[in-house]
Amino acid sequence: MTTSKAKSAYLKWRSRFVLKLALFHFTLVIIFDLLGAFAPEIMTSEVMTGGDFSVGIVFGLGIVFSVMLSAVFYTYQINKKEVELSKESN
Repeated sequence: MTTSKAKSAYLKWRSRFVLKLALFHFTLVIIFDLLGAFAPEIMTSEVMTGGDFSVGIVFGLGIVFSVMLSAVFYTYQINKKEVELSKESN
């Protein structure tokens, strides 16, 4: 594969990869918002009886942690692909 074809394939893969991650997080946020708007009793219910955390807080923290994990995963995948691409071009 020539360098320009490899780079083009990489850019196409990266675009799809980023789109999948973005859609995943968009879906989480939409679910969070819809539950907050149309089912607030679910979001305000306690996770454990007598506990201090509601489902909404746990869900929100889950979204935050999923974004952080996705950033690590994204960085790992991109670096791995770029190393492969640089090996192919050399």
